[in-house]
Amino acid sequence: MHSADAFEYDLAIIGGGLVGSLLTLALRQYRPDIVFTVVESGPHFGGEFLEAGVTAELPPALHELIDPLIVKAWPGCFVNYPGRSQHFADEILLLDPRQIHLEIVDHPGALHCHAGSRVQAVAGKQIIHARGELAARLIVDANDARIQSDLEIERVTRYRDFRLHHDLDLPVLADMSETAGDWAFLQLFPVDAERIVVEHFRHRAASSSRPAPSGGSVAIAPDAAEGVADGEAPDLAAAHFLSLLQVAAELAAGFVELELRDEAELRAFFARQMREGRDRARSMFEFARHCRGSEGAG
Repeated sequence: MHSADAFEYDLAIIGGGLVGSLLTLALRQYRPDIVFTVVESGPHFGGEFLEAGVTAELPPALHELIDPLIVKAWPGCFVNYPGRSQHFADEILLLDPRQIHLEIVDHPGALHCHAGSRVQAVAGKQIIHARGELAARLIVDANDARIQSDLEIERVTRYRDFRLHHDLDLPVLADMSETAGDWAFLQLFPVDAERIVVEHFRHRAASSSRPAPSGGSVAIAPDAAEGVADGEAPDLAAAHFLSLLQVAAELAAGFVELELRDEAELRAFFARQMREGRDRARSMFEFARHCRGSEGAG
């Protein structure tokens, strides 16, 4: 307990998926002055899925943290359009959630990391979870599913380690030629000669009536979703590829630079990050829609 206040922790993180785990690793590395805890409802930290990103687009400050988590890296990628494919010489990396979990638990601070304990209520500055209660001066909601909803993304991993002989040697960062129905686009990552991870992404407008956590307030409070204006679809150079890893890394890198006693600054920071993430996602979905429209016109 801190003698200066009545809180057991300076910070409590709700959600130990990709976002919460990168926050945890960044705080350990760069903010040893902050006494914090993380509570994850699932049995493991790090999330459920392999996570990909463009190396050059990740914050340089987190490269050292991310390096031990990489399961595979490729020297380039493809983007598929109707009738053609374009190659990009950007390094793509893939993180393994199992390695993220090990990095979290193989540390003296793991005593304050609670996996398999669902948060039941947030009452003021107190969190009641399945294994007990804790008090923190600041509480942040880092649940991956909620953040993806705020970014207006619906993501479905239809095939994890899909076993199929193939000749794909580089990932397809966006496949806008094979999408069907209301799917926006696909991402394909060849893990080895027989396995491909296939991710489906589509746009889903955030609900303005989404319920807040039970009791109290949480620092991550994104602003209301804005409408997407109709207009010309962005060209490829302006379309930032969708990556939860990039969003999580940017959140973690920016968070450790903040003064945690200024809750107004924290709320503004998270609202800004969510807004920028939505802008990137929208540009990508608009580009995918443009490609599908071009295919139909052709």
